[in-house]
Amino acid sequence: MKKTKVAKNALKEKMPKSVKKIEVTCVVCHKKIMVYEARVERYKACSKTCLREYQIRNRKEVACIICGKKSIVNASRARHYKTCSKECLGKHTANVLSRRVPKKCIVCGKEFQVKTSSKNRRHHCSKRCQAVTYSQKYLGLNNPNFRDRKLYNGYAIGLDKGGKSGKIHRAVVYEHFNIENVPNSYSIHHRNANKLDNRIENLALLDVKDHKWLHHQFGNAILNAIFANKISIDQVCSYSKDPIKAKQLLSICILDEAIVNDKVIYQK
Repeated sequence: MKKTKVAKNALKEKMPKSVKKIEVTCVVCHKKIMVYEARVERYKACSKTCLREYQIRNRKEVACIICGKKSIVNASRARHYKTCSKECLGKHTANVLSRRVPKKCIVCGKEFQVKTSSKNRRHHCSKRCQAVTYSQKYLGLNNPNFRDRKLYNGYAIGLDKGGKSGKIHRAVVYEHFNIENVPNSYSIHHRNANKLDNRIENLALLDVKDHKWLHHQFGNAILNAIFANKISIDQVCSYSKDPIKAKQLLSICILDEAIVNDKVIYQK
């Protein structure tokens, strides 16, 4: 108890001395009382009894919007009063949720009914009309899931003669040899290391292991310089671990190759 009194006294000492009390009059019994300045505007009664009497005097008559039953409620409740019971409240809620408004489909022009909660979101009468709009609105770059299909891992993408999407350098090889797929254990090599340069003279069919070995031996810059005749093959091969193999692979072009029984033959 001593600690409580000490704490209360400390709080009183900390309270600002500028807080003023103003004399007000009870609207029921007309009793005068001193209250803080902050309570003056909302002060009505001096006690709970007077407050209850004040509320009774200011009661208002309201009517239920469902059954029409009249009731007398306090003024604070009359401002947002709607129904007299839970049963009427349930009917009112159902009416609000099931209320529908007419709208016109933006695709076919057909009129249809929508809920009030969906009137700003629904613009189509069916999924089919919605698909028509989405196929135009979210086409290509406008689609959040769209990927730039012009390139795939650095390779150019296009359509072959059959209308199928695929890598352009593969389509060039297929058309040149009149085949449907590259022979097993072979891959297509870009001689100047430019994946977008799909000219027939820039391509070569190499064994997968030889292809990896060639790129490991010489970087893209050196391969490009060789193809552009900025540096000789003999000079480059002199720095290789296997000069004979390097010279043979660097000289291969697809125009000098042929495919016999799923095997690539170098004819030059």
